[in-house]
Amino acid sequence: MQWYTPLLAWWLPQRTIVYGFAAALSVLLLVYAGMSEARRSWSPFVVAGVLVGLLPIVHIQTLFALAVILFIVALRHRRREWLGLFGVAAVIAAPRLVQVALAPHGSAAAGNAYPWFEPGWLATAPNRIDLSFTGAFIATGQALRQLVSATWWGFWTVNLGIVVPLAVILLIVAVTAHVPGAVARWSRSVLRAVPAPLLELFLAASVIFALCNVVVFQSWDWDNTKLLVYWYLAIALLIGAFVTRAACHLWRSILTWVLVATMLLTGSLVMLRYGPWTPQTDQVGGPYVVADQQEQALAATVLSTTPEPAVFLTFGRPNDPLLAVGGRTGVMGYYGWLWSYGTAFGTRYTDVQLMYQGCSNTSTTCSVDQLLRRYDVSFVEIDDRASDPGAVTPTPDIAWWASQGFPIVARSQHITVYDVRSVSG
Repeated sequence: MQWYTPLLAWWLPQRTIVYGFAAALSVLLLVYAGMSEARRSWSPFVVAGVLVGLLPIVHIQTLFALAVILFIVALRHRRREWLGLFGVAAVIAAPRLVQVALAPHGSAAAGNAYPWFEPGWLATAPNRIDLSFTGAFIATGQALRQLVSATWWGFWTVNLGIVVPLAVILLIVAVTAHVPGAVARWSRSVLRAVPAPLLELFLAASVIFALCNVVVFQSWDWDNTKLLVYWYLAIALLIGAFVTRAACHLWRSILTWVLVATMLLTGSLVMLRYGPWTPQTDQVGGPYVVADQQEQALAATVLSTTPEPAVFLTFGRPNDPLLAVGGRTGVMGYYGWLWSYGTAFGTRYTDVQLMYQGCSNTSTTCSVDQLLRRYDVSFVEIDDRASDPGAVTPTPDIAWWASQGFPIVARSQHITVYDVRSVSG
């Protein structure tokens, strides 16, 4: 299962999407309010353009999703006000977009270069295809095969219930509505049950769904959900409209709620994991300890005894007290996050590992001193929890570091902080 409730998957753990999602809703409301005016209405489009232009600073995935949706809606509704929206957005967004375009998009060495083709997304085993003309041809063929694959349909049914089959049926109905004959009349009668703006939003967002099932837009393929959430918004609003219409008829209402129940199953299963019957190892509700009392005291000591701009060599845990509580600068943070962001960190990761491994087992010239100077390291954190998630290396040479005679700045049950400025300068 790869689809979770929005609250737990995005809005709580990834705060920038909260602002992005709010901006997206505001933009859509402004645009449709402007289009509802018979006369030209520039102000809603210009304000929407300002919000869109700020999105590269806030949440780039929301910008991409809105760009797809608004472009398709603009093709459907030809108005001069679109020039105001796109013009204002382009002026505001251009500096940041240029910066993003020129920045590294991961690296092949770290295995986090993006984008790439992955037909079927997470429904199948990882199948990375390079972004090229040949890759596009191969990916298109594989993507078409997914449409007749039980694995792909099963994946989406398990994750979202009947949502994807219903979405495909609605797409077929929307297409057949333009075919002459009795089928078209029936299709148009079905579509009349859906407010036209919602139908347009759904059709535009379906392009996002299709793209995300073929292309991975970030280093971590699961992060395509940050785009898919806007398709999910459209389909959720559409289903809400169907449920409202069906409420007037008993049997239609019962059938509709049976279908909706399959869609709510994923969220229900997630919420069940909050119950007291869930084993502690599988619980998702916490409480979680970021730093215990000893680590808080350690961070306080470091704050009071070390200069603020000092650089620390830390052990890579996501809740490292020197970084998370002490707010100090590290040579490298938690590798998992950096990797998922597509950060091109060169040899930094292996250099950190080399520094922690010390020199006792080195047959050639020791490079620790040189690396400490290269990264301007003033203090080194030695943590004996080498098997913890995020630990940069499972084999730190704790004994070697302890034998070097470096002054100890702070110490807790598991962590010792050494002052290495005598070596690094």
